[in-house]
Amino acid sequence: MIKVILASHGGFAQGMLEAAEMILGPQEEIEAVGLYPGNTTEEYTEKLETIITSWGDAENVLILADLPGGTPANMGALLSLKKGVTCLAGCNLPLVLEVLSGRKFLSMKELTTSAIELGKESLRNLTEELARVEN
Repeated sequence: MIKVILASHGGFAQGMLEAAEMILGPQEEIEAVGLYPGNTTEEYTEKLETIITSWGDAENVLILADLPGGTPANMGALLSLKKGVTCLAGCNLPLVLEVLSGRKFLSMKELTTSAIELGKESLRNLTEELARVEN
């Protein structure tokens, strides 16, 4: 099974985990790691590395980061080079649900491809969709 780290600024990662578990039920082998004011990049990276090391198989670890170019994503990218994990940035709840639903059955490549496609499709203008239905 692919193990997941939700990496974010502040409590966003923990909030996504709580929302995902509300929908899917309790999850194993997933951690939420927030970056808070006063944390250094070294401290944050150390937290991520500790989790990855405790799981033992870095190639089966997927980091889902909140903001491309932000510190959590940048540290995830660094760890992809250093440890061999996979890191996706631009995380949202539909993407988290997709990953958690497929991580027992799909390879890392299949899972990340599926997640990226869903991420592209998950932002929708409901106002325009409703207007089309009304007409």
